[in-house]
Amino acid sequence: MDILKFIEELLPIESPFFVEKVTKDEERLEVCIHIGIEKLYRPHSDCGTVRQYYNKTWEHINLFQYRCFIKCRLPIYDNLKTGKTEALQVSFSRKNSRFTLLFEQEVLRLLGLHHCQQTVARQLKINTQRVEKIYHDYTNAAFEEHVFEPCTKIGVDETSTRKGHNYFSIIVNMETGKPIDIQPGKGADVIENFFHENANPEIIKDISMDMSPAFISGCKSYFPWVTPTFDKWHVYKLLGKHLYNLIKKSPEKQEDFDAIWQELGEFYNRNSFAKAETQLVFIADYAELVFGKNSFSKSIRRHFNGILEHIRTKLTNGILEGINSKVQTLKRIAKGFRYVENFKKMVFFIFGVIQPKMPTTT
Repeated sequence: MDILKFIEELLPIESPFFVEKVTKDEERLEVCIHIGIEKLYRPHSDCGTVRQYYNKTWEHINLFQYRCFIKCRLPIYDNLKTGKTEALQVSFSRKNSRFTLLFEQEVLRLLGLHHCQQTVARQLKINTQRVEKIYHDYTNAAFEEHVFEPCTKIGVDETSTRKGHNYFSIIVNMETGKPIDIQPGKGADVIENFFHENANPEIIKDISMDMSPAFISGCKSYFPWVTPTFDKWHVYKLLGKHLYNLIKKSPEKQEDFDAIWQELGEFYNRNSFAKAETQLVFIADYAELVFGKNSFSKSIRRHFNGILEHIRTKLTNGILEGINSKVQTLKRIAKGFRYVENFKKMVFFIFGVIQPKMPTTT
């Protein structure tokens, strides 16, 4: 088989383009594929004679260990209808891009793996600004068109774009495990904004959250028909935080603490709502009997219905914590985000909520 024809099929390149030759620069580890155009070709009937030519170079995906470039001498035609000139457009690259479509797809694939534009730029040996431009060009439209995914179970958790700065709350579809919205702040307005921006808020039946007073207030105001499910790991955290400090002062009560911990574990394994309700009352009473008035017992009584709701919904913030962990890694790699929309779009991109709109190749 003719090697040039074989390369034409691999690229792929079709008429009126054809591969003229392939050159190699061993010192720079580069391969250059030179493409020609049929002389009599015209893109449409209004094209007249060729006014002039200009040289154009596109970077393609690597050919083995060599960086690969495509070069072509593109014609500029006279337009007989408008009297203006127009350049021939190629099918394997976007207009005004110096990369082929396949190379840009590789940029997006690596960005989905590494979550860092600088890392991708170093790996492909191009400028970081070019990686950033490709990313925005392919994701802007999908991000602007994004709408909430209809769901009946959501979870809410807070995070920040940088350590100690610019708090945001991530709202997750608990059925698919994907973020559906990111709202600025960590107050009741998070729930309010989500309610107003959601086309179908009335279909939401369950909400998983921690015991944040702001989230609780927002839920009561805008989702009054929902009894929020308080995360069970948050309850365990309260147990350790409030009672374990008391044990340091009274080590002899360690067995009582272990008994309460065991009772809490049995509570979360219950399937009977009535039995679980009785056991939760016993846990609060027993903790108060042993340790006196304490914050753990007060929290159980104050948030009794939300803690008990777990028996019915079986929802936890484990999914949210997993997402939050990945978001923290993303922030650390990217060294924070200056703009809210950039942070939001990158999270949606990483979790596959928005799909880059890829041009079709010929």
